[in-house]
Amino acid sequence: MELKSKDIILISIILLKFINGELLKNTIKNNLLKIYSMIPDLKCQHCNKCCNHIIWFEPENLLINKFLKNNFFIDYNIKKDAKIDQNKCPFLRENRCSIYPVRPIVCRLQGNVEELFCHSNINNKFMDIDKLDDIRDKLIYLISKTNSLDYFYSSRNIRLRCLNRNESRK
Repeated sequence: MELKSKDIILISIILLKFINGELLKNTIKNNLLKIYSMIPDLKCQHCNKCCNHIIWFEPENLLINKFLKNNFFIDYNIKKDAKIDQNKCPFLRENRCSIYPVRPIVCRLQGNVEELFCHSNINNKFMDIDKLDDIRDKLIYLISKTNSLDYFYSSRNIRLRCLNRNESRK
């Protein structure tokens, strides 16, 4: 079978879209890891006291899903698992975090900000507000690159739509 020039063009476009999509995912992953590196790494004692209801964002969701597929060879069914116990993190397995290397930013901030207390922070040293603002701005920018500023993931309601500033609360 001989390919026509329009078939070759169509195949090329499809391949370019795939390559660009993978490049974008890798760029998002690398930028997210840079953001994570800005947060001090507390030595987690795996007490699970902070492993409750969590939220995460689309860039983190991409990273989490890739990690789970690469390490556990599974498509994680977060909708099913989150409904088991909505007060516990859906990624907690046998009292251990199954996604610890790619845990969301809310988990990484635990113990690094006063509002997210952790017993592992024995010195009570917290991140300063300027650094937190910088992290927030970088994360918002990254979220905007995934066209997902209007939603986030939650262990209680898997994908929540955020109210637009222009929308009225009813």
